[in-house]
Amino acid sequence: MKNANPVLAAALIALSYPCAVLALDGGDILKVPPTARGLSLGGSEVCTGTEALFYNPSGLAAATRMGVSLSHAQLYEETRLDSIGASAPTALGSLGVSALLLTQGALEGRDMDGRATGSFLAVDRVVSVSWAAKVPRSPFRLGFTAKHLEQRIADAKAQGMLADLGLQAQVGSRLSVGASAQNLGKRLQFLSESFAPPLAVGVSAGLDLGGGLGLLARVRHRPNAALTELGGGMEFSLGGVMALRASIERPFSSALPASQNPLLSGFSGGVGLLALKGTQLDYAFSPGVEALGQTHRLTLRFEFGGADDGLAGPRERLRDAPRNTPARRGVRSERPRGGPGTDRPRKQKQATWDNFWRRDGEGRPL
Repeated sequence: MKNANPVLAAALIALSYPCAVLALDGGDILKVPPTARGLSLGGSEVCTGTEALFYNPSGLAAATRMGVSLSHAQLYEETRLDSIGASAPTALGSLGVSALLLTQGALEGRDMDGRATGSFLAVDRVVSVSWAAKVPRSPFRLGFTAKHLEQRIADAKAQGMLADLGLQAQVGSRLSVGASAQNLGKRLQFLSESFAPPLAVGVSAGLDLGGGLGLLARVRHRPNAALTELGGGMEFSLGGVMALRASIERPFSSALPASQNPLLSGFSGGVGLLALKGTQLDYAFSPGVEALGQTHRLTLRFEFGGADDGLAGPRERLRDAPRNTPARRGVRSERPRGGPGTDRPRKQKQATWDNFWRRDGEGRPL
């Protein structure tokens, strides 16, 4: 059993911000990257697939397969963060649902004189619904998330509706850029006090250098917390079976003197393993601050149905690129050509249920 004060006032805030800045906003559950890959890459706005539910909803539109993501994060002492997300492409765009649960075990309550008054629970929950779609004849993807946040301490509760907006673009075949505005909404009321939501505006860029190496740069501003974060990361794929990841960030807080802003902090690293086709296991590690110690995350991702690849690849980028652009010019079609003088027969028209049952006046198939 833990004393409530250090957990509620310091633990999650220190986990969220590498430097010990003053907490000017609430909603701590929304400040911590819930997935292992997201933590080891600094919560990138250019992520795609089911993971995009937690960072930039527009990334859902890049997936061509259904996906499920399950994550568990061991934070401070008995504090745990669990998440689940699922997404699927449809004719009207990609849809996704997700949920976050932050539990802190039993907390010990005390009165004004420091005497124990019994234990209580503190639980945070977030339930979200997301939609994303590609902009026709352009490299852009748009996304939107509506989320319900509930924070409960003993019998006290604060709740409200928030929203995320996201935009991504593929520039050529190697550069991806993304922008997001997260946790847009009104102030939340908790007993006699109110607090601002953890509004965050971020921009990321990812560059594929070839050979399995990718670099990432990110800047994120939290106006309600007077905090700006600069970060960078890398991911190196080993034969498509294993991926090594690392990131580091530099926070700047106007709420603290310049001398108290650390030079470098927020290092994290991780590894991803392709266990089976369509199944990936991710692990991430962050040293954290000295008072709170290390944090660990595990994520299990599944992809099934649809095309062979659930992430935006070169073929998809070529298909979505506008006509008469370098991405299309000079690229030969991979479709087999047949006809007279070739040894490749023309592809026969596939039968469908519509023409299978169609007959002429004499009962012969059309």
